[in-house]
Amino acid sequence: MSDLDVRPRETEVAACWVPAGTRVTLDGREVALFGLEGFRYLVLGWDKVSGGARVVMYGRWQGIRNGQGKASRPVWEQAAKILRQAERANAGPVVAYVLIEAQFPYPGAARPRLTAVRVRTAGE
Repeated sequence: MSDLDVRPRETEVAACWVPAGTRVTLDGREVALFGLEGFRYLVLGWDKVSGGARVVMYGRWQGIRNGQGKASRPVWEQAAKILRQAERANAGPVVAYVLIEAQFPYPGAARPRLTAVRVRTAGE
């Protein structure tokens, strides 16, 4: 059994690939991963950034980038690529941190949107 300690910075969320049997902690607190058998990809920490879900589970890497806004999709694709490469090499668990910023989608927009702007790996 392996462990993954995930510690996103204040405006980051964590995208993870976890092999079966991995114990995951988010900021030192264990994450309950019920029924992880079919889910190997996780996004953790939206609760810190937007008040959203603490844990989002996906069965395939495509789930991480699908459903993201047009401006955010390339960054999420980059994060998913890091995780996909780790899975293929059986080099897990792995985490990629995605920096999220509130940006106005066009000039004169009334409200900003949360937009993924950069990926960093653990240790950067």
